[in-house]
Amino acid sequence: MQITDTIKSVADSYTETSGKVIDTVVDVNKHVVEIVVSNVERFPETPLADRILAPAEAGKAYLDVVERAADFNRDLNRRVVEFLPVG
Repeated sequence: MQITDTIKSVADSYTETSGKVIDTVVDVNKHVVEIVVSNVERFPETPLADRILAPAEAGKAYLDVVERAADFNRDLNRRVVEFLPVG
């Protein structure tokens, strides 16, 4: 039982740590997007600006991708842990 307990402990630590890392990545990206969107008016108008997304829309689309990637990673981590022999 000692090996199984050790594997369970490692799996729990892995799940907790990876979850914190994923949450931090999402939070940092949200903060960066907020800074960029709130300061975009300081930048000069870009050529072809009418053909690209507005900064708020681009930021939202980017964060949607980041959050989907985070969800994918959480699911992948859960599946990896499920394969471990913990009893």
